[in-house]
Amino acid sequence: MNKIMLRKFYRYSLVLLLLLVSTLLIKCDRTPVGYDELGREISEPIFNNFRPVNHFCYGKYVPLGSADYLVLGRNTEYESRVLLQFPIDTVTTTGITGIKLILYPKHFSTISFTLHLINKESEWVENTTTWDRAYEGQPWITNGGDYHSLVLASATLTSDSCIIPIAVSSSILDSLQNNSNGIILLPNSTNDSFATINSKSISTKAPKLVFEYSGTIRNFTPSQDCHIINTINVAPQPYIDYWVGAGYPFRTILRFNLDTIPSHVTIAYAELVLPIQSQYSLSDSIDVGTWQVLDTVYNTFTPVASNIWVSATRIVSTDTMVIFDIRKAVQFWITKPDSNFGIQISGYPENYEINRIKFKTGNIGPYLKIGYILPPKGRFGQ
Repeated sequence: MNKIMLRKFYRYSLVLLLLLVSTLLIKCDRTPVGYDELGREISEPIFNNFRPVNHFCYGKYVPLGSADYLVLGRNTEYESRVLLQFPIDTVTTTGITGIKLILYPKHFSTISFTLHLINKESEWVENTTTWDRAYEGQPWITNGGDYHSLVLASATLTSDSCIIPIAVSSSILDSLQNNSNGIILLPNSTNDSFATINSKSISTKAPKLVFEYSGTIRNFTPSQDCHIINTINVAPQPYIDYWVGAGYPFRTILRFNLDTIPSHVTIAYAELVLPIQSQYSLSDSIDVGTWQVLDTVYNTFTPVASNIWVSATRIVSTDTMVIFDIRKAVQFWITKPDSNFGIQISGYPENYEINRIKFKTGNIGPYLKIGYILPPKGRFGQ
């Protein structure tokens, strides 16, 4: 009897267990977590245009000593001078019969110029020399370089190589070796164009100072060289204009108020659009880049990140606007709004040649077009 009852209890328990398991399997969502995301509706991007709420535009002298070529010339807007220093301090001058300076143009233009000795007391350092300073923290006595009024030589740049004889005398030899800090090339005011000359970084075409002796010659390449650039009657209005440029760089800082964009969205589209009003360049194109701004105080010393933020964009003469894809930058600002100090647009690099872009202003000026996607609803009713 007990065995019969035990068998019945076992059978009833097994049936109840099977019913319970079946119920759980029916009620349970057996798809893996995240599987239903595949069929969930994703929102279309929401687009908005933003105008700058703050901006600042300025020009600034920068060192040009690391360029592959040296710019020489002048027009109604710019002037560029060339500085050369040769390692001749301990070279014997006895028996010198001739002196020549040889230059190798890279991009030719007929430029007339004069050679002068740089003052002995005016030491300069190529990596920090600019139009207004001989080196970091040390201004020139006169902007544009301190030099002797005596003209060493006059010349006109020719297309292949320019050989400039320098008169030999005991006073010139003494000044060249002991009472100067190199040679400065000054373009004549009658010029209306620019030429580029290979610098010492192009070893096979570097400038040469040649000392000729009876039966032999000695060639010297520069220990230092650079060019220094000034603007003439060219300056932006800081809170109205939007300029970028190189040589004498112009920079523009823009800031956009993005508080209306929710912090949890995904930035799918973000284009910074800069409509061009005019441009000037010595070459066929202008390269422009952007940098992250690190402070809300806008002036000529506003700090920016050391590395370029968005890849440089190359502009040609037929382009009507500059466009940057700055999705990563905008996503960063949305995620960390306290870091939205703005973005700087400037030439890239700034130290090679003379160029400038002037952008349109007002309602036809720069704007930021953003498209963002709202997050989908969560699987568990979130």
